[in-house]
Amino acid sequence: MTDAELRDFSLKHLHYELWMLLETARRLLLDDQGVHRDLVVKNAVVESFCIHARALAAFLYPERFNPRTRDVSATDYVTDTGKWQLARGETPEILVVVRERTGKEIAHLTTQRKEYGDPDEKWPTVEIVDALLAASKLFVQHAVPERLASSEVDYIKGLQRPMAKPEVEIYSVGSTEIIRMPGLRGPSSPSV
Repeated sequence: MTDAELRDFSLKHLHYELWMLLETARRLLLDDQGVHRDLVVKNAVVESFCIHARALAAFLYPERFNPRTRDVSATDYVTDTGKWQLARGETPEILVVVRERTGKEIAHLTTQRKEYGDPDEKWPTVEIVDALLAASKLFVQHAVPERLASSEVDYIKGLQRPMAKPEVEIYSVGSTEIIRMPGLRGPSSPSV
């Protein structure tokens, strides 16, 4: 792919994968949309989260995912693949788990699916998001500027955990003082 094609790809497809990962995680963790009240909707959101997590893991760690010829990966965006891989490190174990479980429990009918109610059935959503955000933010430091849209660089650099809420400004009644308070945070490591 040319630099222009890679830039366009980042704006359309990489952006979409990151956006969907965080939006599905947000709905699972904060449940502000009532996702957990409807089992079909909850399952669809969990499956969507897992598919997007697996796609991003394959983008960031392609050597662990048996890439096909036409797959696009982070290595297409960097000039020194070895330097990128050294900085990025080995695939975090949680992303290996995402790959395996998504294949066995979502993408294929296998005898290795978890039974309903199995304590290991839950997905460690926060840990998965944290691993992907860390690698994504490192990726933008190694990407060739001509290959990754500057707006995408800014978007990735600004990404936050879905359970983090921005600082809130409160205007004090009766004065000109502005009080800054952190937003509420969700549980530190919930699973869905």
